[in-house]
Amino acid sequence: MTNVAVGWDVGGWHGTGNAVAVLVLTDAGPKWLGAASGRLPSNLLDLRGFVRHFCGDEAAVAVAAPGTVVGVDAPLGLPTTFRAFVADAGTSISDARLCGAFLDNPLAFRKTDREIARRFPSKPPLSATFDKLGNPASVAVRHVHAWTGGRGPTVGRDVPTEGVPSIIEVYPAFCKQLPRRAAPACVPYGSLLSDFVVGTDIYDAALAAILALGWRNGDDEVVPRLSVTDNEPGEGAIWYPSDPAWRLPVTPPRRAS
Repeated sequence: MTNVAVGWDVGGWHGTGNAVAVLVLTDAGPKWLGAASGRLPSNLLDLRGFVRHFCGDEAAVAVAAPGTVVGVDAPLGLPTTFRAFVADAGTSISDARLCGAFLDNPLAFRKTDREIARRFPSKPPLSATFDKLGNPASVAVRHVHAWTGGRGPTVGRDVPTEGVPSIIEVYPAFCKQLPRRAAPACVPYGSLLSDFVVGTDIYDAALAAILALGWRNGDDEVVPRLSVTDNEPGEGAIWYPSDPAWRLPVTPPRRAS
């Protein structure tokens, strides 16, 4: 199997909110090899061991194949200015930017976050440093660094490296019909998600896996093609479905009165 995708809805260091789903593209079409939620392993495992922990042996064997892609629903980088500020609190930062529009605060948001907010105003991303994403972001960054040997997430179209998965940051929230967690996915995803319960961690992990599969194999018929946001080096980049049919409407439909 060379077309293998892992989706990870990152919950945090504690609790049972982490969910993983594994999807393969066969000659007969996409096939799920496993999906489960639970606690993180007690030790930092390689990708194969991590997948085995959640989804079992068959899925773990599959992800060892060259070309495996992992879609992670969590920030895979922190703002450049924030990292500089933590290293040196005397770093020069414009007070006008810090006290101005929240989205423009360089300690709170990355370039990729601002690009997503511009493209999807009905579902802007949270801040990895100022909002509640710090916990899952630290989990994700730690694991991705280990799994890629320090290379980090993919922000372009890379050539598969033996033994090193491609890892992309995805945002399942804007693959749904409405900008809320419990909303179902956009219609093209329907047949792929019929076995999953809307509003659960596993549902979002499955969406992340579909996006990861689309990153390499997207055709907008079976799985979506993906585009990447503008980004700064070292901050990571959010990938999103290129075709509007596969993503949240810019303006959500009105509910019937």
